[in-house]
Amino acid sequence: CSNLSNQDITNTTFKFYPNPANNFITINSTLEVNYNIVSILGKTVAIGTLIQGDNTIDLLNFNKGVYLLNVSSDSYSKTIKFVKE
Repeated sequence: CSNLSNQDITNTTFKFYPNPANNFITINSTLEVNYNIVSILGKTVAIGTLIQGDNTIDLLNFNKGVYLLNVSSDSYSKTIKFVKE
């Protein structure tokens, strides 16, 4: 099982667009992972779960600025910086 887990981590990809974003961001994920979005000031503004495939996150209530999207599972972690216009 350990080898399968390592293979899953190696093959994990996220397609993230658009950046900069206006009303939403779309994320295509090869894994089910948890996410949180943090403002540049360190305030968590959204928390959720991404499923395999396309996911859309609504940004309408976000202020303009720079944010960090943190995605993680038990064995994977990635941070993506994006701009809300």
